[in-house]
Amino acid sequence: MTRLNRRRIRLTLATALALAGVGCGSTGPTENDYTCNGFCNGEPLPQLLIQAPDPNTACTEYVENCVGAGTCTGCS
Repeated sequence: MTRLNRRRIRLTLATALALAGVGCGSTGPTENDYTCNGFCNGEPLPQLLIQAPDPNTACTEYVENCVGAGTCTGCS
């Protein structure tokens, strides 16, 4: 076997092992569904379903839909 072939085989094996480990045993934050309400520039925003790890994050993402001054009255 030539030196180049050995190197190529090692790279292939390393790549295969790296890809096999992706997603195994990884437990990230779980996303929950929150129904959010609020106001944008004093007008009611439409109720939206936001996926987020907690209600505060859901409220933050909900208000980002407003161009101007937005408030989140609650996400549950």
